[in-house]
Formats: sequence, C-alpha cells, structure tokens
Amino acid sequence: MIANFSHELRTPLGLIKLSCTSLLADDVDFDQETRREFLRGMNAETDRLEKIVDNLLDLSRVESGRLRLDKCPTDVGQLVREVMTGCKIQTTQHRFVHDFSPDPLVAIIDPKRVEQIVRNLLGNAIKYSPEGGTITVRGREEQGQLIVEVSDQGIGIPSGDLERVFERFYRVENEATRNVGGVGLGLAVCRSIVEAHGGRIWVESALGVGSTFHFSVPLGVVPEALSEQATLG
Repeated sequence: MIANFSHELRTPLGLIKLSCTSLLADDVDFDQETRREFLRGMNAETDRLEKIVDNLLDLSRVESGRLRLDKCPTDVGQLVREVMTGCKIQTTQHRFVHDFSPDPLVAIIDPKRVEQIVRNLLGNAIKYSPEGGTITVRGREEQGQLIVEVSDQGIGIPSGDLERVFERFYRVENEATRNVGGVGLGLAVCRSIVEAHGGRIWVESALGVGSTFHFSVPLGVVPEALSEQATLG
C-alpha cells in the first residue's frame, strides 16, 4: 500500500518538476505551442494530485464523522448526462450510452457527492477497458430506491476480488491491471458517500467481458412543487 501510494504521488510530482525545469532552462527557447503543451501536462498532473488529496480528505471526514451531505431535489438523469459529457473528452475509444427514462428521475440527494460517485465509476470504466467499447449508465426507480448502474466492456474483475474492491487502498493486482494507476481510494470513497445516503454499492463482473457497478440510495420524499422545479443544485 505504501509503495503504491508513494508511486502515485511521485509520478505526477516528477512530471511537474520535469516540465518546470525544462521551461526554466536558459539554454532552450521553446516555441509557444511547446510551452502550452508543458503547461497542459502540468495542469493534468496537478488535477491528479488534487484528486488523491481530496479522496484522502473525504476518508478522513468519514472516519471522524464529519462527512456532511447537502441534499436537495435533483434530476439524477440530467446530472449523469452532464458528467458523461465531461468524461467523453477523456477518450476517443469509447461509446457512451445514457439509458434513463425521458421523464425526470428526481431524488433527494447531495448532487455534488453523487456526481463524485458517477465521475469515479466512469473514470474506472474508461481506465479498465483500454481496448474501448461501450460504457452504459442506467438509472431507475425501484421500491423507493434510486438505482444507478455503470457498465463497461473491459477486463473484468476476478471473483475473489469483488468484495474487496471497495476497501480503502485495495487494488486488484494482476497482469491486466499492472499498468493502470491508482491507490485504491476512489471506490472506498464512493462506498462511504453511498452509505452516508443510506444506500449500498456493489459490483458484478466477468473476466474479459466487463463489469457493472451498481449503487442505490433512498429516493426520499420529493414535494410535488419541488419535483417539477428540481435542479442540479
């Protein structure tokens, strides 16, 4: 765990340091586009570091009982659509399918935290299906629960790891995942957020076929007037 964590920190720090050193060199005069390329790389690696730190802070809040939810009526279908739009720029190999009813699916949730869950699951779906394929997000109401599913056509997860992937710092270690970065925090944070909503999260998977991550949270009682005017917060 310590080795993985150290590697995940040192890699972006090393790339940022290299870019800074190159831009500050007195004996090289980079053109404007090359400078912008260095800056884009630094920005991406800074985002990567920020995500690691944010996940650590979220786990700290959970353990200390300080994770707070700011709930409001939210059209989950629209929230998911906006997250998917943002994720499409990360890949050209994947096809994204938004499978929700055309009618608003409104729930009393913390929209920023549920967005965090969906963004994490979509990011994993992209990372763990390196050959591309279809990524589908489905949503439905079932017995007072909001259920969201994120499916990919990726490498899959061994059956012995299905129960452990939500543990903090746990990563599936095999030849297929060796080149995929991560410290095993994202899914642990997702589980904490789902459980804070009073729901649960689980995964079904088959090696070489793909994985489907499911999470459910109570819909909550949405007053009719608020349901009609639900926003993303």
